[in-house]
Amino acid sequence: MRATPRLLGVAAAAVAVLSLVACGSNLSSGSNGDNRSNADGPVVLGVLVDQTAYLKTVDQGVLKGINAAVKAINDQGGVLGGRQLQVVSGDMAADPQKQVQAFQRIMGTDKPALFVNGFSSAGNAAVAPLAKSQHVPMVVASVVPQQDAEWIFSTITPVRYETGTRVEYLQHDGITKVGILYDPTPYNKQQLQVISDQLKAAGIDIAGAEQHASDAVDLRPQVSKLLGAGAQAIIKLSSGPTQIVAAKALADAGSRAPLLIGIESRANIVQASAAYPHVLVVASPLQVNAVLKEADRSQSVKSFTDTNPAEQDPTYVGRGWDAVFLAAAALEKAGSTDGQALRDALESMDSYAGTSGAYDYTASDHYGITSNPDYLAKITETSVDIVFTPKR
Repeated sequence: MRATPRLLGVAAAAVAVLSLVACGSNLSSGSNGDNRSNADGPVVLGVLVDQTAYLKTVDQGVLKGINAAVKAINDQGGVLGGRQLQVVSGDMAADPQKQVQAFQRIMGTDKPALFVNGFSSAGNAAVAPLAKSQHVPMVVASVVPQQDAEWIFSTITPVRYETGTRVEYLQHDGITKVGILYDPTPYNKQQLQVISDQLKAAGIDIAGAEQHASDAVDLRPQVSKLLGAGAQAIIKLSSGPTQIVAAKALADAGSRAPLLIGIESRANIVQASAAYPHVLVVASPLQVNAVLKEADRSQSVKSFTDTNPAEQDPTYVGRGWDAVFLAAAALEKAGSTDGQALRDALESMDSYAGTSGAYDYTASDHYGITSNPDYLAKITETSVDIVFTPKR
């Protein structure tokens, strides 16, 4: 049986990770025969994020959180007896083939102990076979791919929670027919399958499911079709600027139907809400922290906000932050930079209470979050309001 989850804040987690070093952990140098076995050099974290394409608004947050966490850990002495963490990043430009190329380039020159990647489910799925063949764990801010998933660990809430939060709200609000907008990434296809089953179980009909390009600039035809079919609300499964495009399409249609979007960057949420006042978003604890009751604020969220007091768009910053602390905890438990040892450590270490939820990875669960931590909220430039809290 796993240990009872420890309610560690991110600052407390850094102390816990680093105390293993101070107490003289039984460290080995690993056996990879590359930079990962250099006990005197830095421990390299490979980072694959979108810095130039449609996912950059969320991945920039992930990268910011990664860099902040690396600085915090290095300032407290590093890992594995004083080794510094070093970030080597590559721009995957929301393109799976470019992510593969960036992975190969970083593996060929820097030999990272782990990768900490961004939001692209398609990109992370593309490099999953390479991570498996080269025995390098990857902590990613996206869905765990359905194939070659043994070396991939996610920092997002499981799909059933992101979709279920919206379905519970619709059922509570008495809405009986919805339309769905989605783009064909692996994550959104998985969401579509899960939410279709959840809607059916809730007795809510689907007026239609309309696919669109990830960089679509006009969704009026799709929105008009769904509204014409009787949709009383629109569920948006995609991410990025198309949230704003969908909001404008609903505004142009003169609709008042709620637009329910998933976890998203604050910039896109605010712009979508400015275009259409009926936008509701699945929000992480960090996004609604300011309006939570004191009893509902976890220590991890408190610690993150104390460490990053000026952060205005914390969700993906928190994901990057969590990923690095998970990686650091795995390094200390493994006592090594050996890939297999790190993978085993991630699957067996004590629960880590992060900013998006409590992670308790096992061999059969590489999400690790087993209780829905999210809220449904209305977020504008000047306000945050929790509209609905799902079952925990």
